[in-house]
Amino acid sequence: MPQVLGARTKVTLKVLREGLFGDQNLSREVEVVILEAQTRNVLFRSERQAVIPTQEQLIFTLKALDEAKADRGTRLIVEVRDTRNEEIIAETESVLMKALEGW
Repeated sequence: MPQVLGARTKVTLKVLREGLFGDQNLSREVEVVILEAQTRNVLFRSERQAVIPTQEQLIFTLKALDEAKADRGTRLIVEVRDTRNEEIIAETESVLMKALEGW
């Protein structure tokens, strides 16, 4: 299980293709958010990035929101979202390894 260790967290997104040819998939704009699993409050958010079919991977840097607070050991959910419609494209679980308050 991945761990969130600081206020500036990096997430590497591997781009998967559904077909044999990359041009069969449309490009889309995505963002990564990290939520507290129990409350679903957003704690971290990335900038939006365009994903194009020919990319192998993208690296997102997430920043803690100013008002975000959570205790060490808090269970988290990392979501990749399509910014047009908030569709969740991928998600995984994580754990906060340092208390989040006033980062």
